[in-house]
Amino acid sequence: MLNWVSAFGTREMVEYLCRRGADVNRGQRSSSLHYAACFGRASIVRILLKYGANVDLRDEDGRTPLDKARERQDENHQEVVDILQSAHEWTDTKQPASFEKAKGDLDIQPMYLERLLSIFCQLYQNTMILTIKRSTLRLVSKLIHYATLEQIRDLKILTSVFELLSTILDTSEADNDTSNIVLLIIKNLFEKDQDLFLEQFQYLGLISKITSLALSHEND
Repeated sequence: MLNWVSAFGTREMVEYLCRRGADVNRGQRSSSLHYAACFGRASIVRILLKYGANVDLRDEDGRTPLDKARERQDENHQEVVDILQSAHEWTDTKQPASFEKAKGDLDIQPMYLERLLSIFCQLYQNTMILTIKRSTLRLVSKLIHYATLEQIRDLKILTSVFELLSTILDTSEADNDTSNIVLLIIKNLFEKDQDLFLEQFQYLGLISKITSLALSHEND
């Protein structure tokens, strides 16, 4: 999650996740520092360095965060280059007083839950790249899975999710992976409060579409 927030989220979100113990050097293909450097996000790079981000890590193509920052010549990326070239000046050798070691998945405060869901749903809607769509949809699913009922009982937090589900269910182009994730999101919502979300899906006119998707999935 920290990787995506480093690319698209706010400084406050990154700081919050780092304080809660998110691993700044973890990533399947790239680290959070790679993401921040790639998008020219100097303020995020500083935060990640403060929490111990390793400037020497290489991504799947063998490139360091500095290499990623040098791929573009604009002012923002040049600022990132300057920061990474003097990374020791930004590294905090002492962990912040409120730093907490990670214990499994992170608890997300309602304010950040709503903002993260909105960012990921918007990214899904705006990109044409299938791998990014799937990745962001999985992050939405993960956020909902670990959110408490108290956090999502206020349906305003899930407005962007309902809009996203409506968009996907209104099209017939969803592949098997996308369908599986959508059904998992719906399953997680029903497990938290079936009556509440059944009523909401009825209000949105999605029940028949959800049923059709589930039946077609079973037939496959």
